[in-house]
Amino acid sequence: PPAKSSLNALLIFMQQNKSVNIEIEGHVSGPGQPNHQDFKQLSIDRAIAVKKYLTDNGIDESRIKYTGYGNSKMIFADPKTDDEHSMNRRVE
Repeated sequence: PPAKSSLNALLIFMQQNKSVNIEIEGHVSGPGQPNHQDFKQLSIDRAIAVKKYLTDNGIDESRIKYTGYGNSKMIFADPKTDDEHSMNRRVE
């Protein structure tokens, strides 16, 4: 639910720019841990959820690529607050 307005903005952008293709990147927060398969799969699942939202709303799936980076590209390598952990758990 917190991402609904961002998802709608992306959907509108994709509807208005029919020649644009995108890549969705999923990320997780896992400081100090190896980037194991569970992290990678969770990040892929996050990216797929965004892709599904777009395709369920009429965007052709051929315009969308996705990947999951697990915890390999955290914004905060050593998050100190819940907000920092939250910023690591993202889809771009």
